[in-house]
Amino acid sequence: MATNNNGPISATTLAVQNKVYIDRVITDYGFVPKLPIINVTIGVSNIKPIFPEPGFIIDALTVQDVFNRLIRSRYNNKTLVQEGQPYPPEITRPVAYVPFSPSLEETSRYFFSILRPVFTKLGVRLDFVAVMSPIATARFTGQGIL
Repeated sequence: MATNNNGPISATTLAVQNKVYIDRVITDYGFVPKLPIINVTIGVSNIKPIFPEPGFIIDALTVQDVFNRLIRSRYNNKTLVQEGQPYPPEITRPVAYVPFSPSLEETSRYFFSILRPVFTKLGVRLDFVAVMSPIATARFTGQGIL
């Protein structure tokens, strides 16, 4: 276990939940109105100690602020549609185009790629982004990303 002047560095992950409502049109499948994204959980841990209190990773409100600026402001109360794909007339929320088919798996990967650089600058490791629908969750950990 790594140590610093304050003692051991905790391996704890802080998981911050962010309620959202994001409809999706999945390419080659269609509009899935009963399976919107309803929550995005962000898991972070320390790269280096940034607070004097041992084990304190980051203020959860800071995590939510980053999420609100980068994800919520762009995608909440919208319908994700892959760029270049048509959208069905029955959607009721404004379209937000994304460069992928918005499955839960691909959406968690995409949100991770947007959030990671900001948390790295804050001295915090982004451990995972989990995207949840009413019946399923996809969790991307960034493994294999340099």
